[in-house]
Amino acid sequence: MRCPDHDETLIGNVVDLTKHGRYQFSMTSNPAAIKNNRCLRSSSGLRKFTYVLAVAVVGLIIATFAPREAEATEAECMKQGFSCANLVYRGFTYPYAREDGSYLYVNDGIYPYVDVTDDLLGDSTVRLPDNSVMAASALLEALGIPVKADDKITPVIGFGSNPAPSQLARKFEAKNFEADVVIPVMKGTLQDFDVVWTPAFVSYGSMPSTITPSPGTVVDVWVTWLNSEELKIMGDSEHSNVTERPLYVQTTIAGAKYAFEGPDPEAMQVYISCFGPLKVDGKIYSVSAVPAKGRHLPEATSSGAIEKVLPALGWKEGVLELLYDNIVSPENRAERTTVLKPYGSLPHIPGAKGLEACKASRTGRADPY
Repeated sequence: MRCPDHDETLIGNVVDLTKHGRYQFSMTSNPAAIKNNRCLRSSSGLRKFTYVLAVAVVGLIIATFAPREAEATEAECMKQGFSCANLVYRGFTYPYAREDGSYLYVNDGIYPYVDVTDDLLGDSTVRLPDNSVMAASALLEALGIPVKADDKITPVIGFGSNPAPSQLARKFEAKNFEADVVIPVMKGTLQDFDVVWTPAFVSYGSMPSTITPSPGTVVDVWVTWLNSEELKIMGDSEHSNVTERPLYVQTTIAGAKYAFEGPDPEAMQVYISCFGPLKVDGKIYSVSAVPAKGRHLPEATSSGAIEKVLPALGWKEGVLELLYDNIVSPENRAERTTVLKPYGSLPHIPGAKGLEACKASRTGRADPY
């Protein structure tokens, strides 16, 4: 897993979080969280020592004055397989850093594509960390990963966090996925759409994204090619594999204009939020971290989008505090999503099927996604 943006901000992030010591107890009360923090392991010795020392000092203070609260909140976070501090950071940095180009994701390894054919796991070539180049099939064979000739992989448009290697690692590791994870992730564009914030809070505290029609805009998207097992895990993570009150609906968009490397399928799957685009004061806000040409919607970061809904929520503290409370309290998170329903709408995307399943999600109290 790459650690984009994390190494250089490691110390600054600790400084910010030490202002709220209960967050840091989550690291010291869970030694595995430090042991398993790959970004920490890849940092320099001085950064590593400073980070652990700062976390330990704050954790000691909190352990003295508020151990029960800290232990309870950390237990809630660890239900997701991550520390509270990790989840807060994810909420701030959504949708996470992406690679510069198409790549083959293999069990947390990242192999950039060099020459792309219609056979993404066959004679398409990838670059290894030592800069050598070999066929994808040869790499998988060398790694002892069998790929059957009749294995079907389904193309799914990724526009938010799913194209990020770090998110792929989290989604499959958190579910203890036992099979090998082999996912071609191909860079491309989607025409006449934009990637925007959607008014629902999820397990890492912030709002995720969705797509909405935007004539004249060409937005960067990626295509993740998933086998049947991977597709199920991905659908579970999007809360689309449910019969009632989904967060996203997995569908296709007839007539969508897209371009990307690799084979050209008849149709591609995409996840569309049942809560539609976030609209505040008559404005829909695009996700600033997602590049687009011809964009005419105003942009917002994750924290910027959250700031725009704080008045509606009656929240008097800051974004960091809201992220944390959303993470440790699924009930509060669900209640806030319910409050934000008027700031969204049933998604209206011409050519998309199955969106009627969203009607149940739009009524009554929201589920804690």
